[in-house]
Amino acid sequence: MTLAHGGQLQSFIWLFIVVLESVCFASDGSNLDVGTVAAASATGSATEGDIGNGEDDEQLQRQLTTLRVCGWLVLLLYVALSLAIVWQTSLHFLYSSASAKKAFHVTLLVSMLLQLSQAIEWIWFPTSHAWKVIYVCRLHSLLLLSFCKSYLAVCWAGVVSAGQQLARRRMTKYVTGMNALLILWGVIVPILLAGYSDNINGQYSFMNSTFRSVLKFSDGFIVLAYGVLLGYQGFCLRRRLQLARGTVPADSVEKSLSQLMLAISIFIVSDLMRILAMVLNESQVAMSILIYLIMYNIIPNIFPTLCMLHLMRRLTRKDGSNSPTRTAALEAMGLIVKMLWLERN
Repeated sequence: MTLAHGGQLQSFIWLFIVVLESVCFASDGSNLDVGTVAAASATGSATEGDIGNGEDDEQLQRQLTTLRVCGWLVLLLYVALSLAIVWQTSLHFLYSSASAKKAFHVTLLVSMLLQLSQAIEWIWFPTSHAWKVIYVCRLHSLLLLSFCKSYLAVCWAGVVSAGQQLARRRMTKYVTGMNALLILWGVIVPILLAGYSDNINGQYSFMNSTFRSVLKFSDGFIVLAYGVLLGYQGFCLRRRLQLARGTVPADSVEKSLSQLMLAISIFIVSDLMRILAMVLNESQVAMSILIYLIMYNIIPNIFPTLCMLHLMRRLTRKDGSNSPTRTAALEAMGLIVKMLWLERN
């Protein structure tokens, strides 16, 4: 990872924050409280009964406009990001990168595409009574994004445990077990949701059920667990880089450390933002749906995705000299990590 690319990523992030602030300011006059549409916030579906709440048609139209603004914001951001992922994925297939890296990019792409279902409903079907498909899409998007984080954690762990086969296998088994539980959870939830009707009555029945509380708790636990996993491996890699001082050029160490800490900070802040939004929503704190959307959806999905896309951007041909994990890890951290790896072997 070069310093120029790191600077481009930082510049893009700051530009993205400015755009979000502008959107929030522009739509402040028509914001819709999350508490007013609790079902919409939790499931991505807003019904006419939720939005109107007995108010006049003018208020209803303002609220529908807010939903459409949110929908277009999500649609534009995720379509642009999905196109970037498609482009990078096609390059990895074209240059025959490692299979694990190809699977990583495909998983990341599907995770982003699943988020488009919410935007489509808010723009073209804001009063639809259907809700189960949107809920399942959002759940599976979260699970797939967690898979991608676990792969990056394994890549970092491969560098940290260079020359320690037992430690590497232990980490791989641990991540495999976590991902297996996620797959099982992703299969069980749609089956359990089949017991609720896909209409307004079923939606309110679900919102007042214990099952919904369990799902919200599980979402928070998944975000926290994979965030801790990735953060722990990131700080272990940071310590490994610090030990390299004196054996490699100081400038290389400092650049790699700053880029690594930027990535770790993005993951930590994004996960904390999602958990904070969940807590505020469950506590019935008055908050506009646009602010909730940014805190729970846009920031936790887009920023980590951009970061992972940047870390896995470099193209390599298969030559049999490196394993997929080792190759991805070396590419992610650049020349300094490669020197550490060779030094340990």
